[in-house]
Amino acid sequence: MSNKKRGFEKKYYFIIMAFIAVGFLLISLPSQPQRDVPVNSYVDDIITECKADVDCAIGNLIAIADKENQSTVLKTLDGIISHYEKTERYCHTNAHHLGMFMYDYLGDVSEAFSLADQRCAGAIYHGIMQRYIVSGINRTSIDDIDISKICPKNITHPYSLSRWECLHGMGHGLIEAYNFDVFVAVERCDELDPGWEQITCSKGIFMGNVGKYFGLGLGSFDENDIYFPCNSVDEKYAPTCYNYHASYILAQPQLTLTESFKVCENIIPEEFAKYCYFGMGRQLSYRALDNIDNSLAICQSIPLAYQSDCYTGIALVILDLHGIDLAMEYCKILPEQFKADCYDAVGKWIKMLHPASEARTTECSKAENGSYFDICINADLQSITIL
Repeated sequence: MSNKKRGFEKKYYFIIMAFIAVGFLLISLPSQPQRDVPVNSYVDDIITECKADVDCAIGNLIAIADKENQSTVLKTLDGIISHYEKTERYCHTNAHHLGMFMYDYLGDVSEAFSLADQRCAGAIYHGIMQRYIVSGINRTSIDDIDISKICPKNITHPYSLSRWECLHGMGHGLIEAYNFDVFVAVERCDELDPGWEQITCSKGIFMGNVGKYFGLGLGSFDENDIYFPCNSVDEKYAPTCYNYHASYILAQPQLTLTESFKVCENIIPEEFAKYCYFGMGRQLSYRALDNIDNSLAICQSIPLAYQSDCYTGIALVILDLHGIDLAMEYCKILPEQFKADCYDAVGKWIKMLHPASEARTTECSKAENGSYFDICINADLQSITIL
């Protein structure tokens, strides 16, 4: 193993240990009078009883909410999320459901959003928005809701990560509100600004559709056409569709991994195949984090023309789950011809995270040389097809 790979794995170990030590981005809770409640005991008891069963955890939270004040309930919720974030390989689904509970409990989307954070790849935000959208159907028709007004814009930071999370979560709500009809749901994304906003909205829709398949075997799919619905949606949404459709392809029991890659390769028009491979990298990224050599092996096993997309898909998951520092280390150990795309992806994420040019400069300075710094700092979100 090269020194760079050893350095990456060593750094990955200490970063994760640091996250575990500090609880990683604790929710900021309002200060208010409260009783001396053994919140840690509540969390320990719930985890002991429920383990990774989030429905069980939410049932316990509901019971606590009947007898305790808001601060205690939210601190208990925070502790459960922290436990999932530390102990589960993929805590996004559980945190998504806990975000839904948060909105139901508080009944105010702005307050709930102010208490959320990026743990478990922003899933708390997504759950809040999904429940907010779906609960709105009880007040009015979903067709009458102006979705362009839901997620606030920041004039000084139009590509903010908080807006990205809001729009993505809105997509989750839309797919559920339209009973998992992706065609009707994704048309609502047309009401947003073209490009980044529409893409982000559609990601929530297609992710929700695939989630429905994994949960209940349902959703907009056709067992006789493995490319459906991505081969039938508006072409501007095909990239995000194929990104998540990779998960559906990999789940087909009749396909080996090599055969799944071949499904991506045979997509028509062929220009969309790269997004399927991007999704393959995203979906298979957890093998990569166990051993960095696995990521190289996975992506090197696909056609050369699509290897960069595979690597970039992995990089985006590392960014979302573990942050910029680890993603930068990942870019450094890639084969030279694939590094530029990796640093560009990291730069796009940095641009969403940091409104100030000074902060972006600081983060991009972590790239291995000036050329890759330039790629990172000049990353463009206006012309993206997927992120």
